[in-house]
Amino acid sequence: MLTMSIADNLPRLRKAKGLSQVALANKAGVSQQLISRLESGVDLTSKKLPELARALEVSVYEIDEAYTPDAIKDPIETDAEILAFLARITDLSDTDIGVAFAVIQNARSLKQGGSKQPGSHDLPQPASRPHGSEPSRSKSVQRTS
Repeated sequence: MLTMSIADNLPRLRKAKGLSQVALANKAGVSQQLISRLESGVDLTSKKLPELARALEVSVYEIDEAYTPDAIKDPIETDAEILAFLARITDLSDTDIGVAFAVIQNARSLKQGGSKQPGSHDLPQPASRPHGSEPSRSKSVQRTS
């Protein structure tokens, strides 16, 4: 599959919005020279791609298909970094983040030679519910082979 470069995508997206290089530069808060250098292929990338994407109302990946934010390039090692990364994912509730974090912790433990098996004690408990609104819990059925 052919990957299009910033030099291919940026002018196409800019023209589709009816913007000149100067108008895009003003809207994105960058210099016209930067846009010229990106569109001509002199500069192959820029830390200003997120600003350009916002100004064009597109994702950064529509400008640069190979874009990888610095936050993803650096390894995520600590529990705090994992939680901070999960918190950046839109549409996840606190419970979703807690479940994902528990899964990641379990996987890391297993990779390090631990024998931790997932269980209900690993999952975060949802915020307290009003009295009488607890969901019913069905009994588990064990299968025999």
